[in-house]
Amino acid sequence: MVAALGKEAARLAATHGQSLSGAAVEELEHTLQAAMTDESAAEALRTGRLVRSLAAEGLDVDLTDAVAVEGGAASPAPSAPKPRARGAARVDELDQKRREVAERELAAAREEAAAAEAASSEAERARDDVERRRDEARARRDRLRDERRRLSAELAELQDRLASVQEKVSGVEDELETLDEERDAALTAVDRAKRDSERARESVRDAEERVRG
Repeated sequence: MVAALGKEAARLAATHGQSLSGAAVEELEHTLQAAMTDESAAEALRTGRLVRSLAAEGLDVDLTDAVAVEGGAASPAPSAPKPRARGAARVDELDQKRREVAERELAAAREEAAAAEAASSEAERARDDVERRRDEARARRDRLRDERRRLSAELAELQDRLASVQEKVSGVEDELETLDEERDAALTAVDRAKRDSERARESVRDAEERVRG
């Protein structure tokens, strides 16, 4: 804003056929800045009798021989509270504002820390829950692996037993086939024997009849 006022002053001077050097504009800006910094400097500026530019040194402004009195001589600064006392009050005001800002920042930081702590606790609970479920899943996996090994061993044993039984079945089937052949032969022999026996009985009867005749 001070720079804008300096430019505006240079423009107004130009409209009245005057020109302000860069140094003059800079001194004007320093004076305006000093007036904005210190109330005594602002009062001196409002008198319209400044004989030199003003400059703020920190929060203080040196007003010695800065204001002309009637008759052309410079006079001390207009009656006002001592610059240092006013500067000290401004320091206290700035300190108060800094404390207020610091307290707000502290409250915001505490709130953020509390939120972060809550988020951290929630994250830890989620982590613990995941770890618990992971341990449970690993235990189930180990049990299923043991069951698979047991069933695999039982399956291998059953396959061996099945192969043995299948071999025995094949042997029995071969034996049955042989026994079927032997049965057929025996039946044929029985039929033949019966026929031979019948013929023999007939021969006996014929012989007996011839004897009786």
